[in-house]
Amino acid sequence: MFTREKNKVDPGGTKGGKKKKPAWETLLSSQAKKLQIQEQARTWLRRASPGLSDDSDDEYDRLNTSISPNTSFKHSRSMTAGQDGHWRGLRRDKSAKKGDRLSHSWGPNNFQQTNGFQHSNGFQKSNGFQHSNGLHNSNGFLPSSNTQEVDDIWANSRGRTMTGSRTDLIQGDFQFHAGYPPIPHRLVSKIQRGRYVNFQEMVAENLGGTAKGLKTPIDGTDRINDVTKWIDCMAIYISIIAQTNPERVQDLMVYQSHIMRLMRVSHDKKSWQRYDVAFRRKAAQNDMATWGNVDENLWILACSEEARQPVTCRPCMSVLHDDNTCPITAMNREDEPKASKKNMWGVRSYSPSRDTQGRPRSTSPNRSLQLPKEGLELKFAFGYHGYNACNNLFYTQSNEMVFHVAALGIVYSPVTHQQRFYKGHTDDILCLTIHDVKDYVATGQVGRYAETHVWDAMTMRTVARLKGVHKRGIICVDFSGDGKKLADVGLDDDHIICIWDWRKEEKLASTRGHKDMIFVLEWNPFNPNYFVSVGEKHIKFWTHNGSKIDKRPVTFGKAGTAATMLCVCHSPIDDLCFAGSDNGTVYVWQGTTLRRTVQAHKGPVCAMYSMCQSKNEGYVTGGRDGVVVMWDKYFEQCLKAFKVENSAMNPGSVLLQDLPPIRSIHTDEDKILIGTGNDEIIEIGVDGKMTIVVQGHGEGEVWGLDTHPMKNECVTVSDDKTLRVWDLNTLLLKKVKKLKKGGRAVAYSPDGGSLAVGQNDGGFLILEETTLDKVVGYKDRKEEISDIKFSPDGKFLAVGSHDNYVDVYSVKRGKRTGVCKGSSSYITHLDWDVKGRLIQTNSGAREHLFYEAPHIRRQTLTTEDAEKIDWATFTCVLGPMVKGVYPPLTDVTDVNATARSHDHILLASGDDFGMVKLFNFPVFNRGARYRQYNGHSSHVTNVCWTHDDRVLVSTGGLDTALLVWERVHINEEDDAEVVEDKVFVQPKFLPTGPVRDPLAKGKPQFD
Repeated sequence: MFTREKNKVDPGGTKGGKKKKPAWETLLSSQAKKLQIQEQARTWLRRASPGLSDDSDDEYDRLNTSISPNTSFKHSRSMTAGQDGHWRGLRRDKSAKKGDRLSHSWGPNNFQQTNGFQHSNGFQKSNGFQHSNGLHNSNGFLPSSNTQEVDDIWANSRGRTMTGSRTDLIQGDFQFHAGYPPIPHRLVSKIQRGRYVNFQEMVAENLGGTAKGLKTPIDGTDRINDVTKWIDCMAIYISIIAQTNPERVQDLMVYQSHIMRLMRVSHDKKSWQRYDVAFRRKAAQNDMATWGNVDENLWILACSEEARQPVTCRPCMSVLHDDNTCPITAMNREDEPKASKKNMWGVRSYSPSRDTQGRPRSTSPNRSLQLPKEGLELKFAFGYHGYNACNNLFYTQSNEMVFHVAALGIVYSPVTHQQRFYKGHTDDILCLTIHDVKDYVATGQVGRYAETHVWDAMTMRTVARLKGVHKRGIICVDFSGDGKKLADVGLDDDHIICIWDWRKEEKLASTRGHKDMIFVLEWNPFNPNYFVSVGEKHIKFWTHNGSKIDKRPVTFGKAGTAATMLCVCHSPIDDLCFAGSDNGTVYVWQGTTLRRTVQAHKGPVCAMYSMCQSKNEGYVTGGRDGVVVMWDKYFEQCLKAFKVENSAMNPGSVLLQDLPPIRSIHTDEDKILIGTGNDEIIEIGVDGKMTIVVQGHGEGEVWGLDTHPMKNECVTVSDDKTLRVWDLNTLLLKKVKKLKKGGRAVAYSPDGGSLAVGQNDGGFLILEETTLDKVVGYKDRKEEISDIKFSPDGKFLAVGSHDNYVDVYSVKRGKRTGVCKGSSSYITHLDWDVKGRLIQTNSGAREHLFYEAPHIRRQTLTTEDAEKIDWATFTCVLGPMVKGVYPPLTDVTDVNATARSHDHILLASGDDFGMVKLFNFPVFNRGARYRQYNGHSSHVTNVCWTHDDRVLVSTGGLDTALLVWERVHINEEDDAEVVEDKVFVQPKFLPTGPVRDPLAKGKPQFD
């Protein structure tokens, strides 16, 4: 602060020389001088105002001469040619009216007039007078304690500014107004230097101060959804710019009006946010001095979702760079404070979301009792249910593709590479079919009380729910030829067939299907009352008559014998029907009589479909031999065959293995769509070239998951013995590697150059990240590896196993340095602290233990000490920071994984109920509030945030799905009050009779 200089007093004149004045007289004299200087400053301001008369020139010169001796300012003639020309032009304009009266006492290097009075060395008019040291007085001039101080300050400031560089007038924090928290000098300096500033950091809640309310999240979008908060931030921005460049105020106000206009006219309520962030980023990169002109390209990109498809850097809306190579990121990295001093725990890195003690800023006990202000939106689903299903992949009328994985019905657009999701199911979807005329889709799910849902593929809304008949699940479903009826088959012992009027949700008829499994049911598209069911060692022809379903007799004759039928297809010619069998032959039926058989494939014929929509009439089949074959309309001649191999793939498609089993086939005008048993969807073009549309893990549980520390990538490992790297920008499989053993744990090294993979046999591998080549392998345990993590500095690797131990290895030496012992059950999770010197572990016996690394020593920490530790990652499910993630009346094993965001704001969890939940971090309170999202049909095994916290990735166990969730801000206000902790206490046992021996075997005994 500005403080008054103390006056030293010597009343008696003991130090010799002239007699000193009394203290009170010295003080009054000093105050008089200050008042005189203040009055002189006001006179300067009146003289500099453009509206005043030129008659003040004489008084102005007189005051200048009287205040400043000829040598006190040490004039320098170092003004640039441009500045000097500007000054001389002003002098000529004034001299035209009257003589030049300023030249004798002030040189052209001392003053410059720009929209008022502004001294080029650091003085500026702003409702008074402001000095370059950052002190501000709205009512007048803040004087120095004496005249010499003014001279010295002015002379020093002149020495700095005559070099032509722009002066940073605000040296400290900037006070916008009394009710707003001060703006840190770090942000002020960036604004004055033309750097990009994230407005989220300037919101009152994030600045602390006296503002109330929850913090506005500081995320990678840089957008502020509340327009009133944005206006406050823009006003601050303009006020700071006005200190150095007041001529830009009008230009910035025009820019603000553009933003308001975009908000009013655009149908997309977020378009103005996108345009603002992208424009200010572009202005910082290009050093733009004028903001008043509309950038048409950014305007179109902000309003059009289709125009943003090729964008690689979303905040900048640019295709010239991506998120990793964004120039703004490099600028921000340059402006970050240096790391603090080293200590015995290593170097502490700067984190903008943490305070000086290393704890999260917001650790309020009631924080977890509030709903998170951010949520998740499902962006993409990797996977396709093909390993034990068939005929569940179709084209829609608009040439989109519809299929299912986990509990999601998915409509995929190959043009935009985007997905829409039907989320009406609560469990795994087992079958799917599509209406022949309209884009209505029917899906059947597994469950105790199974349901069939009919939904619109365009709006993704439920049209009908058919329930009350089947148990355990629904294995087959199909629309009738006229589209009015729907038949489905249950998973009960008798595999009941039920026919519905699906529009009215009414049951029309039902009957027992077969004791053995039924694989496919298909209506005859040319007769709305006939349908066929095929399955294990049987084929049956049915007729629907009102409330009855009659079975027609089947005649094999000498043409063939009974076999397991896997697929069926009808022909409009002579009531022909074709059925594919498990011995590779196609049975040709006329009516209910077998006429002949055709050897079609070397293995079972798993899929078959009519090419009625194609230019070539006929049929297409797919078998377990990995070959797709096209036939003529009589099923007599093979027209063309395609082998599904890597050599036939288009660039960018990664096939797991050659000749995968074909489980589903559908056709369009000139394309064939197939689904494989390796959970891949492949489109075959006219030229025979193939493109993989979507793929996922095969049969087996998926547990291993980690995200790249610097790229938008993630890696997964599964029981299907594959390691897969997924690109979260292009939403495609990037690399795949087959392993000899399945795995359930994987981790990137801190530099992203290596991968550690924990396998199910107790060993682990170190792989090179770019090629996935094996570097080294270890096997010191017998049971599966459940978790594996590198230390933050990359020097050590911790490996947790089901042998109840955590082994710590030195990466440089390649040897084990210690073993964490003490857990009485298998290890479930482990984490390193940011210093790489402490490990926390969880076990299946509800144990939360701590160990000092690398030379392992068990540590005992109190709850308060554990809360103060800054963990590099937080994936443990036990501990004081996450004790509120468990639903009431659940076991410790019901929550499988947690993941704290890098900004320490959110905590995601995955549980046994198929839910991904989002909490405010830390979760101190039991009964904490959360947002939950469904999509997985099995237990959610793992969750993980990307390096920039924009995306959350989750894995399902048996559903093999990898779901990509986008972090979004939620505008709706939470009106509910903060609730108290819901503590569920076990009821006390109150005996109703006399206790005979209360200590016998630990249980009360009664007469």
